[in-house]
Amino acid sequence: MQKSVLEYLEQTLMKHGNKTAVIDEHQSLNFEELACYSQKLGLMLAERVFKKPIAVLLPKSANSLIAFLGILYSGNFYVPIDVKSPSTRVRSILDDLGNPLVITNRELCQDYDEISKEQVVLIETVFEVEDKDEDNTLFYGFEELVDTDPVYPGFPRNYT
Repeated sequence: MQKSVLEYLEQTLMKHGNKTAVIDEHQSLNFEELACYSQKLGLMLAERVFKKPIAVLLPKSANSLIAFLGILYSGNFYVPIDVKSPSTRVRSILDDLGNPLVITNRELCQDYDEISKEQVVLIETVFEVEDKDEDNTLFYGFEELVDTDPVYPGFPRNYT
């Protein structure tokens, strides 16, 4: 029995690794590529935080899916933020989360002065990381996930 979406991804990867997983207007990724980039991001994040919220400030795309899965691989949980949100709302969400890491892209990073550079993880860096020889399918937080861990929490506050 699978306990997380990551186990579904791992099983699909073994059966259909070369099949298309996601397509957007900028890129197409098969399951092997999706898992590889997500795991790379997961390793980067797990070195910094564990079982914490991580904000995702990206448009709906293959990159946002990489971010969500990478966050889960790291043992953390994601909080998507609409890229069309006014900066006051973004600041309020980040404050409520305790100023978490924020995954975004280079373009959006320039638009949000309220996000400190120490908080930012640029999604583009995942494509720049060299492949390592070791198997990264089970690492850091992924091994410790249980089916009751949050993936995407709801917040009671009404952001305006």
